[in-house]
Amino acid sequence: MVVLVPEIGVAAACAAVGRSRSTYYRQHRRSSYPSQLLSRKGCPVVAVDGSVAYKA
Repeated sequence: MVVLVPEIGVAAACAAVGRSRSTYYRQHRRSSYPSQLLSRKGCPVVAVDGSVAYKA
């Protein structure tokens, strides 16, 4: 599939192998981003006294 995409495009490659484009894009997105970029610290919570804590 990865070999076909540069040659004929995503829509045509997905139609040729019988796979939906949404599945291709979901799997492609996962392989492109390192897991450390997807992890987040959480929302900051500021107390009345001005101290900051992070909510998990």
